[in-house]
Amino acid sequence: MRVSTLATFLILALLLSGCQLPYLMSGAVEQIRILNKRTPINKAISSGKLENSEIEKLKYSQKASLFAEEIGLKCESNFKTYVKLNRPYVSYLVIASEKEQLKLKKWSFPLVGSFPYIGYFSEKKAKSYQKQLIKKNYDTYLRGASAYSSLGWFNEPILSSMIRGSKESLAETIFHECFHGTFFLKDNVELNERLAVFIAHKSLLLFLQNKPDLIKKELESWQDQKLFSAFLKDILDYTKSSYKNKQATRTEIFNKIHDDYQNKLKPNLKVLDYSKVFDRDLNNAKLLAFKTYFHDFKQLEDLYNNKFEGDIIKMIKYFINLSNKSKNKIQDELKEVNISLK
Repeated sequence: MRVSTLATFLILALLLSGCQLPYLMSGAVEQIRILNKRTPINKAISSGKLENSEIEKLKYSQKASLFAEEIGLKCESNFKTYVKLNRPYVSYLVIASEKEQLKLKKWSFPLVGSFPYIGYFSEKKAKSYQKQLIKKNYDTYLRGASAYSSLGWFNEPILSSMIRGSKESLAETIFHECFHGTFFLKDNVELNERLAVFIAHKSLLLFLQNKPDLIKKELESWQDQKLFSAFLKDILDYTKSSYKNKQATRTEIFNKIHDDYQNKLKPNLKVLDYSKVFDRDLNNAKLLAFKTYFHDFKQLEDLYNNKFEGDIIKMIKYFINLSNKSKNKIQDELKEVNISLK
């Protein structure tokens, strides 16, 4: 497996232009290091090197990955091994946008298409590239990622960055990443991520079906996410209109968003706190980074309730069948069920 993974990265590297080659080769080297550190979870648990909390979450991860397969998500041989990292996040994503319009910079790669962010395994390298973009007058935002999907190219491990939170958040992450391996539409990262967030949430509810207290907590959290999603849609519309019609300066736009969060959204939240999103460092890149994952869940709720009668397994099967069709047919079908591709 390690040999074929290396070969895959080398082939991709050769397809890239010269300026992308060093970036991808550096990433490939780090990826191989991670893969070489994989330890079967049973062996990791019996090693005597892990804390009780780590052992508990690794055992829980196996229940979650097995459940993911049972409901149709393609996990295959993923999440059967463990890698302990020497950093809090596995990778660091750099997002960039134009300053005077809500337009993300895109990075394109052969086979997998374009992405509205670029990832680094090194925080130092991510910050260095972020500084280059700032010098080119981009708005930028850098965030850590606890997990990522290889889209089925290799057997993914449970990473120590994935088990820093609760057991339930670990399960949700597994469902999220398994969905990426189940359905992926090239050049449509926002759709892919919104679907993964939504389906992971519904899968988690089913996974917790005999634990009413945990379900109640998850539903309260999801209600906050839906409020955030609706609020995000409104402020993006406001920001786009303000830039287009020159109704306000950037400072005025972001100050208004900050105040609207404090006065309109925050008082209605029960579990989650988005204060760090809407702090005084807000810019276009930060807004659009959250749009990628949390924009307009209403469309997906309507699809889930009306077409699939609130059955997440039916919804997963639908996307499995859809994944076997051409990109154009997938787009046509999604438009027919009123799912936005943007």
